[in-house]
Amino acid sequence: MLLKAEIKIRYGSTKTAEHILRSIEPENFVSEELEIKSIVKNNELYTEITTTKSVGTLKNTIDDLLMAIQLAEKILKKED
Repeated sequence: MLLKAEIKIRYGSTKTAEHILRSIEPENFVSEELEIKSIVKNNELYTEITTTKSVGTLKNTIDDLLMAIQLAEKILKKED
């Protein structure tokens, strides 16, 4: 079974979205069972996660990704 999640986060600027994307690039991953792709369109960060494993794997991957994004956002706020 193929499971898929799409996440879209809107930022105040394209520059901010691109900074977040660069900080989570190590999270982009492709394997036989799991694929994570992230791109920026305008000021929005789009991430697509697909897996053939389980709902638990999908949930855990989403949790990990959102934690990485949250950390990147906190770091960006400190730099401003």
